[in-house]
Amino acid sequence: MRAGTPIRVTAGDAGAEPASIAVERRTVGLRLAFALCFLVLIGQLTRLAWIASPDTNVSRLAPLSSSYARPAITDARGRLLAIDVQAHSLFADPSQVLNVDRVVEQVRAILPTLDEAQLRRRMSNKSRRFVWIKRGLTPATAQAIHNLGLPGLGFRDELKRMYPAGVLAGHVLGGVDADNRGLAGLERTIDAQGLAVRAVSGAVAQALPKRPPVRLSIDAGIQHAMAHMLSEARRRWRAKASSGVLLDADTGAIVAAVSVPRVNPNRPVEALRPANADRLQGGSYELGSIMKAFTLAMALDAGRATPERRFSTRGPLRVGGRTVRGDPRQAAWMSARRIFTRSSNIGSARMALATGAHAQRRFLRRVGLLTPMASEAGPIAAPQLPATWGEAETATIAFGHGLAVAPLQVAVAAASLVNGGYQVVPSFIAQPRADAMALRRRVLPAGVSATMRRMLRAAVSDPGATGQGAALIGLQVGGKTGTAEQPVAGGYARDRVISSFLATFALAERRYVLLISLFEPRDGGVDSARAGHDARVEAIGHGVGADRTAAPLAAEIIARIAPLLQR
Repeated sequence: MRAGTPIRVTAGDAGAEPASIAVERRTVGLRLAFALCFLVLIGQLTRLAWIASPDTNVSRLAPLSSSYARPAITDARGRLLAIDVQAHSLFADPSQVLNVDRVVEQVRAILPTLDEAQLRRRMSNKSRRFVWIKRGLTPATAQAIHNLGLPGLGFRDELKRMYPAGVLAGHVLGGVDADNRGLAGLERTIDAQGLAVRAVSGAVAQALPKRPPVRLSIDAGIQHAMAHMLSEARRRWRAKASSGVLLDADTGAIVAAVSVPRVNPNRPVEALRPANADRLQGGSYELGSIMKAFTLAMALDAGRATPERRFSTRGPLRVGGRTVRGDPRQAAWMSARRIFTRSSNIGSARMALATGAHAQRRFLRRVGLLTPMASEAGPIAAPQLPATWGEAETATIAFGHGLAVAPLQVAVAAASLVNGGYQVVPSFIAQPRADAMALRRRVLPAGVSATMRRMLRAAVSDPGATGQGAALIGLQVGGKTGTAEQPVAGGYARDRVISSFLATFALAERRYVLLISLFEPRDGGVDSARAGHDARVEAIGHGVGADRTAAPLAAEIIARIAPLLQR
C-alpha cells in the first residue's frame, strides 16, 4: 500500500473487535463456569456433611449398620439394670490368613468354646473377605489375641448389652442377640415400642444424644429379698421351682417378679433350658384352693351367698359323673365364711353350683381369668379352659381344678377382689400413678370387694383357718392357701403338687397383692438344723400342703419386705 493511500472500511468490518478481546472474554466465561461448578460441588459436600450420621463407618471388609444402640434400664429407684458398653469383636479376613491351622490352634487356646471344625471351615474359605469369629470380648481377652500378632485377624468396636445386676430380674429383662436386638422380655418390648433403639455401625454410644433410661416399677431391693427367700424355700423343701410376684393392687405396677431357678441375661442361653422356664407368666397351672376366693366373690356378686349363709358340706358330692370327696372332720353344714376359711371343697362346689355354670364362666371372664393377657415382659401363657363346661366342671373349677392360669394373671385378677372392684393392667414399666389408675375398669361392686377383704383376713386370723401360718404381729395379712395336685394321664398325681399362697396387705395407704408358689415340694424338706432354732419352721412340721409351706413362707417374705416398701 502506498503512503497516503486511504484505508477502506467495509460495512462488514464496522462491528468487528480485536481477536485478543474475544479470547479474553471466552477465558472469563470458562473461569466463571469452573467457579460455578466448584461452588455447586462445595455446596453439595457441605450439605452431605451437615446431614451425615456421626456413626457412619465405611469398611471394605465389614458390613454396615450391624448393631443397635439401646436405652439403659433402671429400677424404680434409678439403680442400673441394663446398659450398652463398648466391646471388642474379633473378625478374620480369610484371604489374608497365612496358616489356618496355626490361627485356629492359637485362637482356640484363648477361646476354647469356639467350634474348631466350624472355625477351620470358615477360615479356609479364601473367597470371603470378612467372617466373625467372636463378638463381645472382654478387653483382657481381646488384648491376649492381639498379642498373638496373627495376620488376617482384626477387631471392631461394637456395642454390647451388659446387665450389672446379673440374675436379678433376669426373666423380666429378657435378653438381646449378638446385634443388640431384643430377643425376649422387656428388651423385646423396648424394640417393639421403639423406645429410643437406634441402628448403628460400630461402638458409637458416646456420640449418640442423651436418652432417658427406661425406668421400671420393680424395686431391686425387694426383688433381691424375694429372690433370696424363694431360692432358700426351694432348697428347704427340695422343690422343682418356686415363684413370687408382688404388685400394687390399685395400679397393677409390679414391684417384684421372681422365678427360681433364675437366669442371667448376660448368658441368654440359660433361658432356653426347660428347667429355667419363667413360672410366673411362661406357663399356666391349676393353683388349687386359691380359686375359692373367686368362687366366694362370684357367689357374693350374684347374691347367692352372704358370709353367714350356710351350705351343705356333707360328702361325697356326685355331680356330672364325678365324685368330690370332702374332709370328714368338717361339719355337715357351714357358713360361707367358714367354708372359705376352712377351705371346704364340697362347700365351694355347692356355692358354685348354686350360681350356675354360665354365671361362673361370665364372672371369671369379667375378672380376667379366661382371656389371654400380656405384659411388657412378653405374652402371658394363655389360660387352659375345659373343653366342655357343665356341672362337673363348675364344681371342680370352684375349688381350683380344671382351669389352668398363669400365676401372674391370677395375681392381677385377685387385685380386683381387694382394691374396690377394679381390674388393673399389669405393668413392669413405671408410669404416673394417676395414669395407671385411669386405665382401670370396674368389674365388681365396691361392697363385694370390701367383703372379700374381710374374708381374706378371716382366712388367716380365724381359729382353724388354713392360712394361719401367714399371720404377722402388727400387720393385718389376709390370704388364701392353695394346694393343687398336678394333672397326669388318667387323673392327678397325689405326690406332685403346687403349694401356693395368695396374700394381701396394706402399708402406707397402699394395698399389695403377693402370690407365691412352690412347685412340687417334697415332704420332709425342712432341714433339722434350722428347725431347732426357728420357731416358725418348727411349727411347719412335715407335709407339703400350702398351710405348712407357702403360708409361712409368705409371712417371712412380707416381714422382710415391709420395711423396704415403707421407704
